[in-house]
Amino acid sequence: MALFTHLRATVYIELLNEYKNDYKISDRVYPGSLKGILESAKREYEFGLIPNIKFIISADTLSDMLEQAEYLLNNEFKDPACVIIGGVLEQALKTIVENKYPTLSANKYIGLGKINEDLYKALEYDKVTYKFIDSYSSIRNSAAHGKYDEYNADQVKEFLNFTKRLISEKFKV
Repeated sequence: MALFTHLRATVYIELLNEYKNDYKISDRVYPGSLKGILESAKREYEFGLIPNIKFIISADTLSDMLEQAEYLLNNEFKDPACVIIGGVLEQALKTIVENKYPTLSANKYIGLGKINEDLYKALEYDKVTYKFIDSYSSIRNSAAHGKYDEYNADQVKEFLNFTKRLISEKFKV
């Protein structure tokens, strides 16, 4: 039930807005029309006609975590921000593996390096992206192991921006 509630808030309200715009309906929502749209959406989900919901929810959750990291970074907490960004990047790549490459098992991965390597070999992204991820993985590892002098706040900001762009690009629905 929680899944459907979350979907209603993130996906189906978007459908309602599109419906309102397409048919020039006022901003007043009538309970009957909303119920019909939600029932339709539920049927579409049950028949697999809506993009992978887990993928959508993952993107939404990862985006929230990046906002937290950005808040920390803006308040001069570069180290915890860096660890969070690294965790988000790793989870995003695992989600890509789970959804696009089911023959690869994301559960077998111990770290970001192996996931990055496998996605590069699967042609998920180019060599430059592979190298960026490898570089940011090093920064994340430094933060996670208390080597705070090996990177600076500007690098963490670049890491944040890169991760946002990657998620935005790879989690399009």
